[in-house]
Amino acid sequence: MGLTIGSIGSTKNNNITFRDAYLPYTYKGIYLKFRECDASNEECGTISNVLFENVRMDQPTQWPIWIGPAQQSDSRRLCAAHPCSLCWPYVPEAKCDASEGSQYSNIVLRNVTVVKPFSILLFIISFLGFLPTFKGCNVIYS
Repeated sequence: MGLTIGSIGSTKNNNITFRDAYLPYTYKGIYLKFRECDASNEECGTISNVLFENVRMDQPTQWPIWIGPAQQSDSRRLCAAHPCSLCWPYVPEAKCDASEGSQYSNIVLRNVTVVKPFSILLFIISFLGFLPTFKGCNVIYS
């Protein structure tokens, strides 16, 4: 993994900075994720005021930037979604479910460079119809 915040349920992560990072052959370069939470009890987490500045990824092997549900399995079934399957999107029946109620805000990607990525997909964001708020984004993808 690369620069990661996550696998959180109801915690609050605030005011975090990643600066001047070089990530050769990283699996996921920038990875912000939530596990499942109980939105009915208002026990969902937040990730806010995060700065990624002067980050370079050379040939990331999976997703250069993933902002969304945790892609993992908590069982013997590797392709089970908890909340997002490790097999998604490669296996047709694999599921990737958003963590309802979790919030991202004020995520800044400044001078982020991705060179020769394995995938062309930069962001995987909410499947619930809301987008995290981003400021000052400058991502170069070559």
